Amino acid sequence: MSLLRTLGAGVNAMNAYQTAVMTTGQNITNANTEGYHQQQAVLGRKSRATAGVQVIETRRATDVFIEKQATIQLGTKSYHDTRNQALISVESTVGMMGDNALTTYFDEFYNSWYELSANAQDPAQRFATYNRSVELADAIRRSADELSKSQQNTNEEIARLTEETNLLIERGAKLNIDIAKAESTGQQANELRDDLDQVTQRLAELVGARATGDSDGYMRIHLESGFSLVNQGYPMRIHPEPSGTTGFYEVAMTDTAGMTITNSVGGQLGALLKVRDEDLEEQKAYLDDIAFNFANAVNTAHNSGFDLQGNAGLDVFTVSNTQAGAAISLEINSAISGANDPAVLLAAKAAAASGSGDGSQALTIAELDESLLCDGGTKTVYQQANLMVTKLGQMVRDSEQSAESAESRHIVLSDLKDAAVGVSIEEEMVALQTYQKSFQAASRIIRTIDEMMGTLVNM
Repeated sequence: MSLLRTLGAGVNAMNAYQTAVMTTGQNITNANTEGYHQQQAVLGRKSRATAGVQVIETRRATDVFIEKQATIQLGTKSYHDTRNQALISVESTVGMMGDNALTTYFDEFYNSWYELSANAQDPAQRFATYNRSVELADAIRRSADELSKSQQNTNEEIARLTEETNLLIERGAKLNIDIAKAESTGQQANELRDDLDQVTQRLAELVGARATGDSDGYMRIHLESGFSLVNQGYPMRIHPEPSGTTGFYEVAMTDTAGMTITNSVGGQLGALLKVRDEDLEEQKAYLDDIAFNFANAVNTAHNSGFDLQGNAGLDVFTVSNTQAGAAISLEINSAISGANDPAVLLAAKAAAASGSGDGSQALTIAELDESLLCDGGTKTVYQQANLMVTKLGQMVRDSEQSAESAESRHIVLSDLKDAAVGVSIEEEMVALQTYQKSFQAASRIIRTIDEMMGTLVNM
């Protein structure tokens, strides 16, 4: 090899090792940067005509299988975390545990009618029975209102997350285009691919998205069902669309009229949809069952008796004509509340007994506490209320266990991903020392050649 060719080889080597040192330094600097993939300067000869070592490419560390599994698990974890937190909030907000339990209000209601049956002419006891009836109706309606508010708040959060999802879809499509442009001209697009990976990670959290590479180097971001969110450079936008039956938002594809993907969405958005449309609806159904059947049973019994003046009984409660929505509609009959007269509460079984202290009809109402009024005539109001609370508590416990299990799997896969694509400071320091020594060796070659050429010139 001629001195000039050797000199060229030394210069190429110095440049190559300098690039390798800079790449290693970048890795060390970004060791704790979220989403950063380790990069490696791949050294070799580009062609036979090239003298010495050169940087062939700066390779971005990837592991397609592990990264895909980690992304899928991130979506699963996000789903269970979100549902668990939402259910905990429902459990604490509804307030059907402890001293404010519905069963406590039912106890006080039924006990007041037992006492009235024994003291039918006592105005104080009639006022007390009236007040317990008001308190029970208020408690049921308040619980129903809290459930409805939880649904509405969840619905608004669904709309917000949908907008955030669209912004990320737009960014993902743009990054796909930028990556394609860069790589088509032979440039590295490692940082852009890191950015796209971060977009995919957030979309996994939001909607359970995952990414699949195609033969052209684009990343297709899609849902588990296959619905594309980003197809090459084309964003497939979604939007919240009010349902014709509930008024709540469904998730619809913007570019396809009438096409909803509500049942295909995972992640945070999927969890909130399940809480709103299934979990909260189930709780409302329990409460509506209690309110509807209880109110109608009490009204039927009350209408069968007579007050102190011998007048036939009125409805104690007003309630919707259908079971759905009964709880939030439950109120004291205005004819009773407006009269402001405890005498309108019946106690007697027959008109002839009015004014005599007969409390047999009041006892009939009190004994409804053991009647199978709910769940198609299979449960008392106590059993149904306890089942409601128990079911909610069980959902919270199950969701917590699912969240913990998903978190454990996420940690394992995250560790595997970090091992595959993350930066090891120890490994980078070893590589840095190697590259620095190689750089120094290349510089010594250049210095030696320079001295040799100087000697030749001076001969």
